[in-house]
Amino acid sequence: DGNERRHVYRVVRKRFPIPQEAKTGYAVHDSGRDKARAREIVIAFEVDAKTGLPAPSRHPLYTFLPTQYFPPLKFSVQGDFILDTARSRVDEGLEWNRRLCRFIGDLLTYSIEGFQGDDGSHVRGFKEDELARYHFYRLLPSKSDFQAGAEADFIQRHFVEMFWKYCRDNQVVITAEGK
Repeated sequence: DGNERRHVYRVVRKRFPIPQEAKTGYAVHDSGRDKARAREIVIAFEVDAKTGLPAPSRHPLYTFLPTQYFPPLKFSVQGDFILDTARSRVDEGLEWNRRLCRFIGDLLTYSIEGFQGDDGSHVRGFKEDELARYHFYRLLPSKSDFQAGAEADFIQRHFVEMFWKYCRDNQVVITAEGK
């Protein structure tokens, strides 16, 4: 149609060590993941191409390719999840997948606070970014993102609840006074 759209993302990635207890189960063994030492989690926050400010948007869960599962998050997630054969659901019974969800929470926390990247360089967190520090909260999962009364989503049970605890225990959102 001649209308070109440009998407810009702030991409944060980190490798996490896989503990032995996450390497159990037929699907983990059958896929060869039981030999894995570490896996990379990637989260991508869409930003407005003109202003550079966070622009929340929903995306499918990626396991190297997009899946049919759209977690109620305002950013993209890429991880080595084990899915059902239709690529529509994460296999919730596997400790492997539950561990990857916890890694998403860790990486989201690091993306706020800043961290040392896999190459040893410092990766700036949102709090350290002069432009995004007052606006990144729009990308964080909130209770309104999840349907009230509905069965808790896999992502909510294994990542979001833990992340909300982090937010309650830490000063996450910076005010105009810089606090």
